[in-house]
Amino acid sequence: MQTVCRCRLSIVVMSAVFLLTFMPLIAASMSTSTCEPPFGDVASRSLISSLVFEGRPASVEHGHGGTSNATFSVSRVLKGSANSQRVLVTVGCSFEVDIGALYVVFAVNASTNQGDGGSTPVYGILGEPVPSSRRVLRQVNAYACAECAGQ
Repeated sequence: MQTVCRCRLSIVVMSAVFLLTFMPLIAASMSTSTCEPPFGDVASRSLISSLVFEGRPASVEHGHGGTSNATFSVSRVLKGSANSQRVLVTVGCSFEVDIGALYVVFAVNASTNQGDGGSTPVYGILGEPVPSSRRVLRQVNAYACAECAGQ
């Protein structure tokens, strides 16, 4: 009877050691993915975003606390409306983009930048900008079309 109890005790101890060993690693991997929204695919981000545009980053600034700000030159709007050819996006994590490369940006929550007289719209973005391609543009067009939604 005592061998059964020792086996159960050793299983509990091994489980506790496993959790204590790997939980910090799991938590760390979850905290580094804060740039990605819960639904990271192009179709979901197209539906959730109030503005989707194709554009080129003109500048990127990495701030304190892991935040990033980037200014994009808008090439074309795929969903919503951008009142300016330049859009400032901000996100609570660090992301990397190649200056001058073409990206599709999924944005939400427009406001204005008070530092430049209120002319540059400021958006939060849903995840990192996606490199533009025909496949990505087809997916955005399929899901961002207001008349096509739900069909």
